[in-house]
Amino acid sequence: MKINRKLIAAFAMLSVVFAACTETAPDVDAGIKTDLAKPSSVTWDEGASSKTSLALTWDASAAIAAGATSFSAQVVRPNMDTMGEGELHDFVTPDQYDASTTTVLAVTTNYVGSPSIAEGDAPCDQVVFENLANGKQYMLRVRANYANSNYSEWVWVTTEAGELAHIKTGKGLVDPTELDDKTPPTVKVSEVTAGDAIVTWSTTNWTNNNADFGMAYKLIVKKGNDLVVAWNIPANSDIWSSYAKNGCAFKLTALDPETEYNVTVQNVTEGTEPLAPTTFTTAKSQVVTMPTAVAAAGDVILYEDFSELFITADLSRGAAGYSYDNRNLMDAPWIAAGDDPVTNDVEGRGCYLVDPSTEVGMFNTIKKYIAITRLNTWGMMSEDNTNGAICARSSHVKMGASSKCAWLVLPEITCLQQTATVELSFDAALYETDPGSVIVEMLTGCTQADNASNSYVTPSDRMTIGTTSVVPAWTTYTFTIDNVNNGARIAIGGNRNGVEGQHRFYLDNISLKVVGYGDLKLAAPKNIVVTPTDTTAEVVWDKVNSAEEYVVEYTNTCDVCGQPVWTALPATTELKAEIEGLAFETEYSVRVKAVAGEVVSPYSEPVAFKTLAEIKKLKTPKDVVAVAGVATVDLTFPLVTKATDYEVYNGETKLSSLFTEADKVISLTVYGLEAKTAYNLQLKAVAPGSDMEASDLTEAIAVTTGEISAYVSAGCEYKPTSLTAQWPDWRANHAYTIQIADASGVLGAWDVTYSTSKCYDGTGAAIVPTRFTFGALTPETEYTVSIKAKGAEDVVYASQVLKTGAVRAAGEKDVYWQGFDDCFFGGDSHNIAYAVISASADALKLIDWPTTTADIYANVVSTTATNGPGSADRTSAIQSYCKADAECSLYNWTIAGSEVHSGYLKVGAGGTIGSITTDVLGEKANGACTVSFKVSPRSDGSVCAAKVKLVVVHADGTETVAASGLDVLTDGDAFKYVWKSHEVKDVQLLPTDKLKIAGDTEAASGAFRFHLDDILVVAQ
Repeated sequence: MKINRKLIAAFAMLSVVFAACTETAPDVDAGIKTDLAKPSSVTWDEGASSKTSLALTWDASAAIAAGATSFSAQVVRPNMDTMGEGELHDFVTPDQYDASTTTVLAVTTNYVGSPSIAEGDAPCDQVVFENLANGKQYMLRVRANYANSNYSEWVWVTTEAGELAHIKTGKGLVDPTELDDKTPPTVKVSEVTAGDAIVTWSTTNWTNNNADFGMAYKLIVKKGNDLVVAWNIPANSDIWSSYAKNGCAFKLTALDPETEYNVTVQNVTEGTEPLAPTTFTTAKSQVVTMPTAVAAAGDVILYEDFSELFITADLSRGAAGYSYDNRNLMDAPWIAAGDDPVTNDVEGRGCYLVDPSTEVGMFNTIKKYIAITRLNTWGMMSEDNTNGAICARSSHVKMGASSKCAWLVLPEITCLQQTATVELSFDAALYETDPGSVIVEMLTGCTQADNASNSYVTPSDRMTIGTTSVVPAWTTYTFTIDNVNNGARIAIGGNRNGVEGQHRFYLDNISLKVVGYGDLKLAAPKNIVVTPTDTTAEVVWDKVNSAEEYVVEYTNTCDVCGQPVWTALPATTELKAEIEGLAFETEYSVRVKAVAGEVVSPYSEPVAFKTLAEIKKLKTPKDVVAVAGVATVDLTFPLVTKATDYEVYNGETKLSSLFTEADKVISLTVYGLEAKTAYNLQLKAVAPGSDMEASDLTEAIAVTTGEISAYVSAGCEYKPTSLTAQWPDWRANHAYTIQIADASGVLGAWDVTYSTSKCYDGTGAAIVPTRFTFGALTPETEYTVSIKAKGAEDVVYASQVLKTGAVRAAGEKDVYWQGFDDCFFGGDSHNIAYAVISASADALKLIDWPTTTADIYANVVSTTATNGPGSADRTSAIQSYCKADAECSLYNWTIAGSEVHSGYLKVGAGGTIGSITTDVLGEKANGACTVSFKVSPRSDGSVCAAKVKLVVVHADGTETVAASGLDVLTDGDAFKYVWKSHEVKDVQLLPTDKLKIAGDTEAASGAFRFHLDDILVVAQ
């Protein structure tokens, strides 16, 4: 029967959505009562049905009158897969129904309540089963439900002959023996580029995604007759997630440009043969890598379509793709090929299909692969250096992850003739509902990590070129950039703009074109912001590309012609300036211009401001820089107007401090602190005796004071008779009072101003670390070393206890040993440390400190007593020292062109070859021996080219060279002060022999100087 359409509109209608996963449900006989009133006039409503839905209607009045509370309706699918062509179904009438031969696809219970009743019609009800497969057979039935789990008999939709009605969606009543329609998928290819394309298909003409997803498919891609790749996609595959908004869509990647492909899709579930292939041709590649030749105006110098990124999917277009489990090992293009790469995986790569949301970290997960692509010279920046903040998607990238903004950095521009104007364009699309704002920056002075772990770019300068909002649809954005020079890099990334959370967007098709060459152009400064006080105003502005400095002008007066009279501040390289000396409650205007040599930008638009009423409170110090020493902290900050003093607090405790002022900059030193202690300092400005209120305290400044420690150079141990102390260098003038004491009391104290004129690093820059070497100490003894700022009489010392080393224990086979432990005078050039020297060569002798301290230090307390390490030697005095006392270990040595230091010797002087010759070795020297010693370079401003030779000096004065050309340098670096050990074996010695260690004239030229220590002869 055909239901009246007006009546249907009044029904209480329920639509049932057919789920992708079917359920097999047996018929339930329990509770069915044959005497209960059944639904009547049960009918398939053709008018309310469609190609993918079936409507069932019935007369509910009799059942409702009998007490029915609801109705259960079902759409039943015969198991057509068990039927051969021409066979009859297992049942054709309702009494032949067998639940085992059917599948219940949808079940619903429709509560009647108070159904609408049109005049002259019985109460009716209806249910519409949605999302059924087009061209499939179904049967329909309904029953009435009563209280206490009682039900009427099922009433089926039947033909006039009383047989079950087999209804085919999209067609109507059919013979039970008629097979289901088998319609091949319709295939479309879209979004075709030079390297990829998206294939979509549907068996429902894109009207029912769930039905399409429920089928199994084989996607076949060929180039001519040659198979490229074939994918087996199972029914209800995970790749058809909620992100597959466009139905069955798969992105083909790693395609060849300008190549014809054909695609077919087989419906494996229904066994349909494929339709004729869908053919498409990829576009011509536009990829351009940064050229090495000079670019002309109009040239595209960079174009990147990210086609090398092919092992993911495309969420922006809802397309699935493929990837690998072991993609972090990918160091070559792993392009899927052949029949079913998932099952026929090669080399254990773990190929699998992925849903549209799949992505990989570009500069972390596939970093090995990126290193061999066109992107190997690109880089990234991100908030907090978040690893993986840029993700690879199929033929494009996703910017931002983990709530962090990220910037993709283009390669360094290297092909410009001169300053140029370039045009940057790129395609972008918003990620879901993130705030979509993109910023473009120009970077200069970039450094980049050159290891495989990351590609972080660190620029010395970042300048904003512009920003733009991004919309959900893929859109092309273009920026024109002036004043671009070789060495610059462009960055594209998220614009935080004060909004927290995710700032993700998609990025593709980046193009960089030279628009033209020409003179330098400076734009007017923008975003001028003025913050006034009563007598000052702070002005800030945005950086201008290529500007070298800025000039700020202000006015509140006009000339006789009514033109403003502008007052200019001194030019500044900063992006801010302070206007001082303004009148209270007065209106002013300010403007800013950019300058680069003789090129001057237009002025910014004037910005009006008004000063405040007189403020009786000092401004809080700002831009405070703290540098901690051992027992002090230096604070540097701009002068606070009207302040006459400054106070420093640690919590509630006020600390001692002194300050000086120069060029409107305050240098303040906090004294009397403990070493190795954490402080949270706060600073405020005060003006005692005036009507000005003290400023607020600054935010807490966290600093930790340092410590005095024993310094030991590489390749060395603690010396037994000398000790080098070092401490943090925190004072600009390097001025300290240095003191040493043992258990008996203070041994000595010196006022030392450190100079940078005597020692050099590898760049030729003069350096003197804050170190001091004490000599003539007792082995294995604790000494208290104390440091304080020179001239601060009210400040206690910062002290540390340091301990000397032990005397070397003699070995069983030792023949001879010299550690120079009784050498203690001379600047310590090896350790780059100041030390005690004598003002007179005659004072060079062994010292017994406890009895002669006063006499000795009377000679060294002078302005020349503590020269830099480079000049604190005594070349002529060493002979006097060696002969001063028979107990000296060097008493009978012959020393030429060499000098004593604290615990070692310096051999050679400038271009003079130096040498040392020992006393006779003695009776233990009798046969083959191994001779070892340590050397290091001596370079205080010139390259050390020294080589060393070892010579045996016989009793008759003849010499035998045991070794020559021995290098004193470590890693070939003349400024790396590292002790380097040499060992010469099989040296034949007699008791009357001596050893000579000298510069090797045959192996070196120029500066022959080197340090020498720890000479050891051992019998073999």
